[in-house]
Amino acid sequence: MGGAARRAAPPAGGAEGNGGPAPARPARGGPARRKGRPAVTASADQPPASPFRIVLAESDPAWRERLLAGLQAVPGVEVVAIATTSADAIIDAYRARPHLLLLDLALPGLSVAETVRHIGRATPHTVVYLLVNSELELGISAALDAGARDCLRKSLPPAVLRATLERIRRTLLREVP
Repeated sequence: MGGAARRAAPPAGGAEGNGGPAPARPARGGPARRKGRPAVTASADQPPASPFRIVLAESDPAWRERLLAGLQAVPGVEVVAIATTSADAIIDAYRARPHLLLLDLALPGLSVAETVRHIGRATPHTVVYLLVNSELELGISAALDAGARDCLRKSLPPAVLRATLERIRRTLLREVP
């Protein structure tokens, strides 16, 4: 859409990317249970068998690269698309059906509130977090009213970003219907 340059997200370094076998996947709704077999569960120090899918929607190239590096450092996280406009964010959310969409307040195109509303209609199970530089930025209140879940500061140190994303992942995966 438009003339915005888009590129595919680089591999997150999961089992599929290194030629190894894909990890076992628990049945929907809980660990797999079969007669005579123990439950398959992920330990606290291992990522879940299924990747936690994220769309990163960030207009600034420097922030985009920094955030992408931070996201790729989180075990079990897969960046499935990178958007640089609001239209791309909506399309990528519809196509990729991510668990989480990280949305820059300054994406070109629609207002952030309108973008959140469109994403909510296109993929109701995708949770939107706003990427902010400051909690005082314009548009935050309207975007939260439109359905964004919360804000995430772009300037978080890498260790804090990782811990925050791991907490968000655990919370959202418990909410999946």
